[in-house]
Amino acid sequence: MPLILWTSSLSVQVESLDHQHQNMVQYINELHDSYETGQSQELFAPLLQKLILYTQEHFVLEEKYMALVDFPEAEMQLHIDEHRQFTKKVHAFQSQLAKGDREILMPLMKFLSDWLIHHIQETDKAYVPAFTAHKLP
Repeated sequence: MPLILWTSSLSVQVESLDHQHQNMVQYINELHDSYETGQSQELFAPLLQKLILYTQEHFVLEEKYMALVDFPEAEMQLHIDEHRQFTKKVHAFQSQLAKGDREILMPLMKFLSDWLIHHIQETDKAYVPAFTAHKLP
């Protein structure tokens, strides 16, 4: 059973970003599936690394778009700060996992799903008017 279901409430009305968000949801669901099926030992670390790399690509594109549309500097900086805090937190989880700490698996998945949903529905939705006005791909 998926941890996160993609719904229209998660759409930011920019096809490229929605596609990336959908892929992030899929990666989180794959992490959850590996945990649920007892395969977390073999699969979790590589899947987490894949999610981290993909998320970094996503942040680069989102930040590029914000700069392209002259998104307000203060809002842009807060948004970027959220990206950096997310990255820092996930790397901390990754470090614990590398040390063999399996107790962090559920808290990590909860953090990932809660953060992504909140970030899209609250933080990302702030750029929707500017991005759609500029007809970003």
